[in-house]
Amino acid sequence: MLDFNLQNTSGQNKTLLIWDDEGPAPKGNWIIFLWNSIDKTDEKIYSVPGLVEEYSDELKAAYISWLYELGEAEISSGRLLDSFEIRPEFSLWWMTLLAEKSVYKSPQISDAIRFLALETVLKQLQPTAIILLSQRRDIANTFFAWCKNLGIKFEWRKPEHSSRKSSLLRTFRFLVPYPGEAFGYLAWYIFQRWPRRDTISKKEYSSNSRVTFVDYLIHLDQNAFSSGRFSSNYWTDLLKLLSGISVNWFHMFVPNASTPSPPRSFELSEQFSDNSSGKEDHRMLDSALSISLLIRILKDYLYIAKKSYQTGNVKKHFRPAGSALDFWPLFKADWYKSLRGTTAMWNCILLNLFESSVSKLPKQKSGVYLLENQAWEMAFNYAWRKYGHGTLLGVVHSTVRYWDTRYFYDQRNFINRKPNDLPMPDQVLVNGPVALKFYLDGGYPPEQITEVEALRYLYLDSLAGKHSTTDRAERLNILVCGDFLPESTRQMMQWLESITENLPSFAAITVKPHPACEILTSDYPSVEFSLTNSPLSELFSTSDVAFTSNSTSAAVDAYASGIPVIQVWDGSTFNFSPLRGLKGVAYVSNPQELAEALCSAGMPGSIVIEPYFHIDLKLKGWMKLLEINN
Repeated sequence: MLDFNLQNTSGQNKTLLIWDDEGPAPKGNWIIFLWNSIDKTDEKIYSVPGLVEEYSDELKAAYISWLYELGEAEISSGRLLDSFEIRPEFSLWWMTLLAEKSVYKSPQISDAIRFLALETVLKQLQPTAIILLSQRRDIANTFFAWCKNLGIKFEWRKPEHSSRKSSLLRTFRFLVPYPGEAFGYLAWYIFQRWPRRDTISKKEYSSNSRVTFVDYLIHLDQNAFSSGRFSSNYWTDLLKLLSGISVNWFHMFVPNASTPSPPRSFELSEQFSDNSSGKEDHRMLDSALSISLLIRILKDYLYIAKKSYQTGNVKKHFRPAGSALDFWPLFKADWYKSLRGTTAMWNCILLNLFESSVSKLPKQKSGVYLLENQAWEMAFNYAWRKYGHGTLLGVVHSTVRYWDTRYFYDQRNFINRKPNDLPMPDQVLVNGPVALKFYLDGGYPPEQITEVEALRYLYLDSLAGKHSTTDRAERLNILVCGDFLPESTRQMMQWLESITENLPSFAAITVKPHPACEILTSDYPSVEFSLTNSPLSELFSTSDVAFTSNSTSAAVDAYASGIPVIQVWDGSTFNFSPLRGLKGVAYVSNPQELAEALCSAGMPGSIVIEPYFHIDLKLKGWMKLLEINN
């Protein structure tokens, strides 16, 4: 059991107040625990996110362990995950929202981990009552079930104001059963994708092709639109090395400004093929649609939906072993969506699209895909193995974040493997020391990890060595990188306004707004700063410290360029920074901490930057891996 430092609670009333709202928590005869914020000004107020960060390794491991045991839970037909075997030795369990563990699709994951932290607190305090002030019913229901199991009095109070507004979509989802949503989604999908399905699907693949790539049709270089030749910021300079061999490409449609609709994505993929001199075959995954495939999708969906009704009292398995917690109120919507709703239908679509597409390929030596452990990757893994293709390589193409639970599995998934177990690539390709450490610390088999160059970050080579650390004691050039969220940018600028008097007289502030969020000097009259739209590569060479939001990618650019980084982390979410745990990064939860961090960053020799990415413009790692000759 974790031993939290709760020395200030002795002699107090054993009533806990859980504050899940904006503003300061109300004072009273209780012990206050903040659910989604941090308050370091009062020693008698505890922050649950703060406790989670303090004991993060144990708590993350406990959550991942529970998920593993949920899949392994014994029901009447065997293991829970075996009951959803949709193909020989492949279970649709691995495509569910629960197994995917995405904090972006299932934000309640952070709540589950907070409950695990609070459970240890309860064992130490042994309270007589819990009062929850929150607008969220799922949190309240989880507390209610927990307190009932423990025999503790529970009271739920809704704050007088409410920022949550009802919507027609939320009302519709409440009234329509999950299968109704699923069939509605299928109809919408067919309407969008059907018109252009046959334009490419009947073309034969080149018998000379030996490598297949799978990615999203986003992050395209602007040259791709003007020349009609494939140029992607996912793969950057690797495309030049591939120009001499025949390559197959499967692209997945994601709405964005460049490809706002499926017809546009089909059009682009055809252009890329036509302008490649016969060396590249580009196809949208949706081009495999057909009447027979739709029939198989419907059969798979009905099979999985039926199986979801045959799992018995599955709710009891949502209680972690040895715990009084019950996570069913938090995750029941994910369960129903994944096995009866839109997610279930989408996963059946993906599985059949990949089976149809991969089955038509000539035998491939290598398959390469973007690895984020999303549901579609499990379907591609299965189809690739089913049709006997060669080595499968999953590419960690971006940063690996500590709290991005998609990247982490219980170590028991890697040993004593059985049919229907976790689909895995032959090799995970990591793009630097940071990603490698995360994988090794997470227990991933080291023999299945290969280090390669960070394709998306090769531009950092041009920034290396440009930042000077001399004479820092006589200057403090602060670079503020705005966020795409207006509220995040506003918070950063307001904090700067409140600390201008605490900064050295020689401090100079430069603000680079995010393209999607304008900043006006007139909005912040109390702080003197200059606005710029210059490239970051130019700004880094003259900056002494960068101040960013918690999740912006600009923080990685600054760090890799040798600049100390200060990031906002106020506890409203977990610390999702890609720089979490690295030296040379400071996290601030209030203006006072920001002022201290900025002044400290101005001291010479105070920062040690650790290597982050593998940067080698010759791409020796990729050339060796794919056996590409000069």
